[in-house]
Amino acid sequence: MEIITTIIGGFFISITTAVITVWLSLHRFRAEKWWEIRVDAYRRLITALHVYKKFAETLLDEEVAERKKQSGEYDELVVQCKNALDEIDLAADSAGFLLSKEVLTKLQIFQTKREEARESVGVGWDDFLTQNWVASDSCLHDLIELARKDLEIDKKFRIIPWK
Repeated sequence: MEIITTIIGGFFISITTAVITVWLSLHRFRAEKWWEIRVDAYRRLITALHVYKKFAETLLDEEVAERKKQSGEYDELVVQCKNALDEIDLAADSAGFLLSKEVLTKLQIFQTKREEARESVGVGWDDFLTQNWVASDSCLHDLIELARKDLEIDKKFRIIPWK
């Protein structure tokens, strides 16, 4: 009888340990997958903001802009900018689901500044590009900081700044 009790106890402990181990493994797997999806969303958004900023920067440099127009690269640059804006708009629409509320707020501010630059009466092309560059640069820097905080990059990878 004592042997049966020992076997049943060992069996119960084994099953309980297995269930807890599987549950913890699945929990960790889901958390890691979710983190990877969010990292990708931030990466895509930051890349899109960089492309948009680079577009304004390139056109502000008239010499570079003229070379791009003559070489045919200008059309490609415009397509990249439109794709970047589509990516930014998509991120703004899905920010409440994937990203933090602060990111959504920053994207809304960026889009408002873009609209204000477009609707400004009497603003020249250079001023329009400058306003867009400033808006994208500011949003880009803010989002990088928010991403580091939201994804807990410094905590996860124990990044210690050099002194």
